[in-house]
Amino acid sequence: MDKKKTFLTIQSILWILAAVLLIAGALRIYMNGVALRAAAPMADIYTVETIGRAACFAVPVLLAAIIMTVICAISGIRDESADKPVPGFRVSKKEPAGEDALRKRSRVRMVLFAAALAFIIIGIFNGSMNDVFVKASKICTECIGLG
Repeated sequence: MDKKKTFLTIQSILWILAAVLLIAGALRIYMNGVALRAAAPMADIYTVETIGRAACFAVPVLLAAIIMTVICAISGIRDESADKPVPGFRVSKKEPAGEDALRKRSRVRMVLFAAALAFIIIGIFNGSMNDVFVKASKICTECIGLG
């Protein structure tokens, strides 16, 4: 197995594992909440701490998957078969872009990604992450009728 295929396989496994762990955490929150709701119907059981405890197992895998994706993006490792068009299906009438246009587009994407990452880091140190997490957990539990 060559380096490219190994990196892509590890990246795929990490993302699948992160998704499975997040789903398992959500199910654990729900099952514990149903049991606690039966014991105390008015209790506030879907708290940030509960969500944090359930998600703590997925966070390292999620970070590893993100790091692996960044490494693959920086190294230029990608699945070439994912970009091949379907035979007989035309999306647009434009001619394919040249190498310079593709490089320019790639640079713009990397700059936007770096800016997004910088703002996320600024938000984490700013304390906004906790506010967003609290609001998201309340909206999520209220939306599905649990909170």
